[in-house]
Amino acid sequence: TLSLTILSRHANTERVYGWKFAVEMGTGAVFVILMTQYVIANFGFNGFIVGMALVYILLLLPLVKIPENFVRREDQQEAAREGSVWKSGAAPWFAILALFTGAGIFYSMWAFMEKIGLRHGARPEFVETAIAITIVAGIAGAGLAGWIGNRWRQIGPLVVILAGWVAATGLLSLNISGTAFLLGSCILMALFMAWSAYQWAFICKVDTGGHVILWIPFAITFSGIFGPSIGGLLIENFGYGMAFLCWVSATASIIGLNVLAWALHFRNLQRAPTKESLAENA
Repeated sequence: TLSLTILSRHANTERVYGWKFAVEMGTGAVFVILMTQYVIANFGFNGFIVGMALVYILLLLPLVKIPENFVRREDQQEAAREGSVWKSGAAPWFAILALFTGAGIFYSMWAFMEKIGLRHGARPEFVETAIAITIVAGIAGAGLAGWIGNRWRQIGPLVVILAGWVAATGLLSLNISGTAFLLGSCILMALFMAWSAYQWAFICKVDTGGHVILWIPFAITFSGIFGPSIGGLLIENFGYGMAFLCWVSATASIIGLNVLAWALHFRNLQRAPTKESLAENA
């Protein structure tokens, strides 16, 4: 939450969030390999616990580099917001709902990705390899979002990414071959990571009050809880065909939620008091 708040103050939030996800996935993959192939293999479970403790200690070191005036600057911004009648309104909450929906769709699909691969006729070993390759695709997708940044604003990339997301979901639903599964799963992972960067940045954009962005970890966590459960219920009661149809429909609804959030944000901008009006009322 602390890093989320600090990065939200950057002028190009799309870029910093894109590189954030790319670095997290890359270091996470390296960490898993080191822990499983070296630490646990040589030092057992106790070595794993000690290694985790050392990692958390290392994570505390960057706190020393947080600017000393960061808290004071936040206090000043809070005071300015309290002195103004302009609030964020409902716009960031619709953007948070879009994040919750999108992450829930992805997690509900990813929980059954192995079974989806088997439905394509792929061998279990191939499915496992394909899912491992998607990590590289995810790093590439997040890195691409970091490279593009805010050159194309927010809504444009979000619409393009979600359209590709629908296409990847459709490809996975066709049960063509193992190659199609590999291609569809890699595209899905890459687009999800790119979408996450832009969606987080979009929330920061419409959250002028700076409070709703703190709900992003909450939305991500609960989408990971409810998404697979809902996906399992759909598959068990209606089959994969209906599940894919619901996933595509819900993905399309994300565009509507973001457009609504942007419209409400634009209306708030028009109603925002100017510096001159604030000075007159002072």
